[in-house]
Amino acid sequence: MAERTRRQFLKEAVVLGGSALLVVGCSESLDVTQGVSVELLLPEALRAPGGHYEITDPSILAQFGERRTIFLYRSSESSVIAVSTRCTHQGCRVVFSSMSQEFSCPCHGARFQANGKVIRGSAKRDLFRYRATLLGDTVRIES
Repeated sequence: MAERTRRQFLKEAVVLGGSALLVVGCSESLDVTQGVSVELLLPEALRAPGGHYEITDPSILAQFGERRTIFLYRSSESSVIAVSTRCTHQGCRVVFSSMSQEFSCPCHGARFQANGKVIRGSAKRDLFRYRATLLGDTVRIES
């Protein structure tokens, strides 16, 4: 089954009636551009497990259709996790705590593991996760 775009969904919602639009209005979706691949030099903060780094460069974020930041977390010697910092409940920007190794949403209290999985709170879906691959001194992020 083909995946619907946000535009197609909204057109269908208008046909179905205004009540469907109310559902769309209560949470912010993430329109990620598919097929994007970016390689970055591995930031110093990601050289060791437990390190984290936020991509804030607007030109990189725009390629992915991302309006907040992309958070990178070095989960082990051989892997990096990349997630959107947009809460899946209502689109607020989640904040990472180095102390607890968790994200929290300041708007409604949702909490997420460093890998983006929901722990508790108003969010029912995990944070959007990008594919991230370590390649020597670079990290590749893909949608």
